[in-house]
Amino acid sequence: MASIILVIGAATLLNLTIIIHRVRNYQFFNAALDATLMISAASIFAGTFSGMAVAMIASAGVSVYLWWRPVFVIPPHVSQRVINTIRGWFGNNQAIA
Repeated sequence: MASIILVIGAATLLNLTIIIHRVRNYQFFNAALDATLMISAASIFAGTFSGMAVAMIASAGVSVYLWWRPVFVIPPHVSQRVINTIRGWFGNNQAIA
């Protein structure tokens, strides 16, 4: 029982760390996709501890996959201009090359 709770905690920590990293790097679509998958998997398998463990491990697997293969809604050269504009709004004038 305690090992299942530790697995759920470790997988959730990995998921949330990746989601926070995506938000800090202005990858909002990927962060929303990760969060939606994590919440939907957790709600589907919320009945049992083993189901929650499977859901969190699967969600962590999807997060790791999206880490290496991010989904781009708009082309990267357009997103760099958008990121530079957003950074200009908040006073961070370090443009992406």
